[in-house]
Amino acid sequence: MYQVGLVLGGFHHLAVRGLDGRTVVVTTATYSLSGWLSNFSFQLLLNALLWLLVGAGYLLLRRDRRAVQVNFSTRIQLLLNVGILLSLVVVSVATASQVISGYRRDLHRTYERRGHTALESLLRRRDLLADTTARPALAGLVHNVAALTETDLNLYDAQGQLLVSSQPLIFEAGLLGPLLNPQAVVALREHGQGRTLLTERAGSLSFSALYLPIRVPSERGAAAGPVLGYVGIPFFDSQKELDNKLTELFTTILNIFTIMGMLFLVLASVATRQLTAPLKLLTERLKRTTLTGQNEVLDYRSSDDEIGLLVREYNTMLEKLDASKRELAAQEKEAAWREMARQVAHEIKNPLTPMKLSLQYLQKAINERRPNAEELIGRISQTLITQIDVLSDIATSFSTFTNLPTMRPERLDVSAVLQHCTDLFRQQDGDEDGALHLALPAEECTVFADESLLVRTFNNLLLNAKQAVPAGRPPRQEVALR
Repeated sequence: MYQVGLVLGGFHHLAVRGLDGRTVVVTTATYSLSGWLSNFSFQLLLNALLWLLVGAGYLLLRRDRRAVQVNFSTRIQLLLNVGILLSLVVVSVATASQVISGYRRDLHRTYERRGHTALESLLRRRDLLADTTARPALAGLVHNVAALTETDLNLYDAQGQLLVSSQPLIFEAGLLGPLLNPQAVVALREHGQGRTLLTERAGSLSFSALYLPIRVPSERGAAAGPVLGYVGIPFFDSQKELDNKLTELFTTILNIFTIMGMLFLVLASVATRQLTAPLKLLTERLKRTTLTGQNEVLDYRSSDDEIGLLVREYNTMLEKLDASKRELAAQEKEAAWREMARQVAHEIKNPLTPMKLSLQYLQKAINERRPNAEELIGRISQTLITQIDVLSDIATSFSTFTNLPTMRPERLDVSAVLQHCTDLFRQQDGDEDGALHLALPAEECTVFADESLLVRTFNNLLLNAKQAVPAGRPPRQEVALR
């Protein structure tokens, strides 16, 4: 009791012992579950609002003015959350306005019921209003009626002057004036209203006050009697009651808003994952789609929705892609065979041209009965045999589906190989050194290479050089080995 206190009946009691032996007990209402939830809800909403303001300030102040890039699932979740939160706000505001309006109507009915009860009690002793000597009896009557209706009561005469009050200290302190509120005079006397409810202030306190005229009861069919006075009933706790009701209402709405908001956030997150799961799977499959490997089709159960249509189009695209791959492979194979045939034809044509020229040159030497015909026959025959071996290698390589013959490197004299190649091209009207001049070193030049490939390379160079000479200009080739 004196240290941590005692909790009884929803209240926390803490006792403090004074120096003079007296004990003071401080009692406060304990925090209920709704109170803790209200504090949590308020802190959560306050932090969320703070982070929203920070994010908005960052977007406004950042240097890069481009729009923030968010993925598809984030956009769906944001739209769902915004829609749910806006709906909750609209429903909360509408509910609060309806509840507040209903409470105000109930409060006004309560005020009017109390006012009529007090008026009926005063009308039974209306004779005291006109008797100036019966002020004590009138004051007792006002106090009795105030206690009966559980309200405060002010009684005014027909001119609006205060006669008796159940709370005279308020008027003695000057918080309220002794005259009737002018707005009540206008409403009750000039407009003939049966009652009026006004909002007044006493210092810093705002309260509602009900004013009713005291009239002589009229007989059936007769006009109402004259005004004998006015009754003013101030409800000093009206604003406090309204504030308490509004606080309870806003606390309840805040708790419901927080719980429903968090629940809908979780549901929106789950729904977003469910909606975007097929899209993520489709994205992964698209990343793994290849032109060379095998692609797998997607199996989506619900094929009637929009995602099902997208999956169906993806599977159709895979079928078209496979057909295109087969067609492309066939075209590439055909192009490869064409390229191989062109290369083989080129490789065969290169040695055939000098071989033809050499035979023509040999035939011309035999016809002219040159004395070195035997020497030419031997030399050209050896050269032709070398070129025929090159053609045989090309044919063998083509038969084994390779573009180039297999290299058989060996040690050989490159000068001799070059000599054999130039002998095929060296003929120009019987002058062997007229169009092609060969300069070979005296010493032997040994290399480690394939003789067939060297012969083909030298034939290509010599033939290309001869074909590069413009028409009408005598060819002149300088071949040297350094």
